[in-house]
Amino acid sequence: MGLDYYAILNVKRDASIFEIKMAYRKLALLLHPLRKQYQQHPNPMPEGTFDLPLPKLNDDICWEFINEAYDVLSNELWRQIFDLYGEEGLKRGVAAPNGFIPPYTYHKDAMRTYFEFFGSYSPYSDLIDAATNPPPLYKVIQQGIGVIHQDPEIIHKLHVTLEEVYNGTIKKYNFTRKEFTDEWKMTTVDREIELVIPIKAGCIEGTRFVFNEYGDQSLTRKAADIVFIACENKHDIYRRDGNNLHMKYSISLKEALSGFIASFKTLDDRKIDLYITDVVHCNFEKHLENEGLPDISNQNLRGDLIIHFDIKFPLYIPKTLREKLKEIFDEIEDYEKENECSKMCLQDCD
Repeated sequence: MGLDYYAILNVKRDASIFEIKMAYRKLALLLHPLRKQYQQHPNPMPEGTFDLPLPKLNDDICWEFINEAYDVLSNELWRQIFDLYGEEGLKRGVAAPNGFIPPYTYHKDAMRTYFEFFGSYSPYSDLIDAATNPPPLYKVIQQGIGVIHQDPEIIHKLHVTLEEVYNGTIKKYNFTRKEFTDEWKMTTVDREIELVIPIKAGCIEGTRFVFNEYGDQSLTRKAADIVFIACENKHDIYRRDGNNLHMKYSISLKEALSGFIASFKTLDDRKIDLYITDVVHCNFEKHLENEGLPDISNQNLRGDLIIHFDIKFPLYIPKTLREKLKEIFDEIEDYEKENECSKMCLQDCD
């Protein structure tokens, strides 16, 4: 009859992985081959260590067997095979639906198992964290044992238009990834995945949308995070500055001097007719409050729309018209001088 690994660790057959780790921890600290060299160690053995009944074997055999028992029962695949076929089937190999599973062979290095669990060779390594929070490990026949590291982030640019930033939207991304097909995590297949990415109104360029562990699944690697980074497309009319919007509006010299109606559409497709009666000079701007982008943290707040005017001068003016323009500008200058005199008189009276 083969070894009963559950009896060696003194746990029930339905014991959880945590119970198996704690049982191994107590026995390993007690049966460490070097324990007699540390009898005068200032730190006592962990409480409860000597309360466990031990298998009726000598110390050397116990030491090897508890490490082999833990090696098997802490591995989901080997434990399932042991539960079904016992030690003989485990070490002989078994036929599975996905092919033959090779025999299990313990590497015979008990100190290696101890070190992988405690992170130290010391017989007084009372590292409870190693039992409750061990680093994730993989174990495969071809590659042995190793720590599971996560694959690097898979980064994609998420292109959004200024209209989408203004109104908010939902983006969808389809891709194929490898997923496990069996509980033993031995085989994978390609599966189509759809990710839904909500873009909140006022979204800031550079915002990261992270989908944890959506990369390819692997026994020896932790799936990568898939990250989308918001990237704003350049707009034909508007330019973003925080929550404010800027736009240029072209007008003629005539319009700049005599007034005009500026007509344009907003990012949410509303038409605005803006009546300008002021003289438009080179630094003239028009601010429309609350016509900018919404604040991402407070959707009730909006930035402003700032309109800059681009005055188009005529390329050629006939001589006769120049004379007329000169007369007109002379009148304008006289009018400005009269206004200045009137202002000065009023100031003197005050």
